Amino acid sequence: MIREDFLQFGWKTGLFLRTELFLTDGRKVDILNKGILNKNDGPDFSQAKIKIEETIWAGNIEIHVKSSDWNKHKHQLDPAYSNVILHVVWENDTDILLSDGSTLPCIELQSFIEKPLLNSYLALSQSLSPIPCQSFVKDISPLVVTNMLERAVIHRLENKTNRIKKLLTQTQNDWNFTLFVTLCRYFGFKVNADPFEELALRLPFSHLGRLQNNKLAIEAMLMGTAGLIPEKPEDPYLISLKTEFEYLQKLYKIKCINPVLWKFGKLRPHNFPYIRIAQLASLLSKNQNLFSVILEKSEVKELYPLLDTDVNPYWIAHYKPSVIGKIKNSNLAKKSKDLLIINCFVPLVFCYGLESGDNTYCDKALQWLEQIQAEKNHKLNEWESIGIKAKNCMESQGLLELMDSFCIPKKCLQCSIGYEILKKN
Repeated sequence: MIREDFLQFGWKTGLFLRTELFLTDGRKVDILNKGILNKNDGPDFSQAKIKIEETIWAGNIEIHVKSSDWNKHKHQLDPAYSNVILHVVWENDTDILLSDGSTLPCIELQSFIEKPLLNSYLALSQSLSPIPCQSFVKDISPLVVTNMLERAVIHRLENKTNRIKKLLTQTQNDWNFTLFVTLCRYFGFKVNADPFEELALRLPFSHLGRLQNNKLAIEAMLMGTAGLIPEKPEDPYLISLKTEFEYLQKLYKIKCINPVLWKFGKLRPHNFPYIRIAQLASLLSKNQNLFSVILEKSEVKELYPLLDTDVNPYWIAHYKPSVIGKIKNSNLAKKSKDLLIINCFVPLVFCYGLESGDNTYCDKALQWLEQIQAEKNHKLNEWESIGIKAKNCMESQGLLELMDSFCIPKKCLQCSIGYEILKKN
């Protein structure tokens, strides 16, 4: 099925202008200027110039799948379309009459589009594969693929920075608080991301600095606000947490979140919220000005020690309150640290570079991605199966974004790889 975005794409890129064109009434038409794509209301292309026989026309160009779409969209009633000089359609199913009784000049593209180009487009748009171009990509220059991956990484980071900018508004431009909220969210590792973010936003962050080096108080504040301290604790450590939290709750008027928000199903014990919150408390007790510390680091290897945790021995012997079960490693695993750097530290520093106008921070964020090992998951396995293997995290993040934002939603026309495939045919 032919879509209008394909017709706009082919006109914009000039792929449809590789042969002589004629109007539906048989007159030859030369495209002197195909115009500028209009992304707002009004005709699709503005400032175009065409020559019909010996007469030169300047104005707008409108593109439709069927010429009858002109009437269907009520363009005949819209003054914005009064200066359309050419109607470009896939199928001319009716002539369009203008207010003066003349017929709007029309090109029917199906008479001129080359068969290989059309077949390639249909193969991409109708593919059931998560990577529509999988049978074409082997013939595409590696440079084109690399350039698209770089573009996809920037696209991914820009999407993440949009979320960060919203948080900055909520936190009154407090970068440390924004980092804390973002860090908390990713400490939830998808399953508990939402309750972790809710926890961060309910805490009196401005007062946490007063508790630095007091790990018990920080853990009590986090665990209590999360609603995870038992009502009637039996173990001495849990009793001390409850006592400490009751004091802090009264002091700072803390409202606890509903404990039913936390998910435990299908999680391994080291991912239970209790363990993650204990780890988070350990990080906070070491450094309250973490954002400024991160900004000072040059190499990604300098970031890993910042994520080292030293949880209370209670949580090494218990993964739930009063439930004995030894945790093999109470410290964050390297894979978990990688995820926190990728999803928290890198976007924050990249966003800071954009907001401050200092591109050195943006460059540093991208360099950190290059210094991290490529991720491994089923989406990256799909890419590897067609001969594209990420050499580092920069490339794996690019491949993930390419699949999520271009391949799966079939936005091949917005992808450099898709354009190269169509251009070759």
